[in-house]
Amino acid sequence: MVARSKPLLPGGGPARESGTDPGGGTPDPEGRRYFAVLFLVHLVVMVALIAFAVIGDSATALTVAGGGFIAYVSAAMTFFARRDERQEVTQHLLTFLAAFFVAAVAGAILWWVSAAQPDDVLGDAHLKGRTVGAGATAGLVVDRDPGGNDELTVTFAAKDDAAGKTPCLRMGMLSFQGGDIERADPVPLEKTVTTTLRLDDPGPEVTVDIQLVGDADCRVELTLTKAEYRR
Repeated sequence: MVARSKPLLPGGGPARESGTDPGGGTPDPEGRRYFAVLFLVHLVVMVALIAFAVIGDSATALTVAGGGFIAYVSAAMTFFARRDERQEVTQHLLTFLAAFFVAAVAGAILWWVSAAQPDDVLGDAHLKGRTVGAGATAGLVVDRDPGGNDELTVTFAAKDDAAGKTPCLRMGMLSFQGGDIERADPVPLEKTVTTTLRLDDPGPEVTVDIQLVGDADCRVELTLTKAEYRR
């Protein structure tokens, strides 16, 4: 078998490998620019897929992003396998792994930031029985599955009802109960009432009973102004 010889330059020396220095096999300036661009391409594609999965926050988004990632890795690996020079194959692989590491870190940060943001469900929340007297119960229903969220934060605007003979504000309490929430301490009744309720395996909706504790002759009007799911 006759060994293949490397092509010769006009001066008689062996031709230089594409994108590498003739001595140590390290990328020349042109090669470094090429791999820098390749790194950015890998990074943009992977960050886009991760962002799609995190922002979509659904099984469908995760499946699409996972399929896209597998397809992209398969295409990239096929490209590596077609390279003739071992040094360039290694450099391509290292570039891909570097982009993957950066994308993974960026994805973790994006997920953490996304998870920390509250999920506004005010449009899905309904308060039944806005005007309640002492010992009476109003109902709060949130028509949205909390998913992976663990808490429901609600804010009410409260004012004494004209039909009441005694004031409720600053003298009464609001008690929150129900099978979808954990036991919670009563909250003082002020003009603005905010409380965070720990969820107890709810779904597909959250139902909360709100009871007014106060003087027998007081009545209060409640208006729901904020409702958020939180992790």
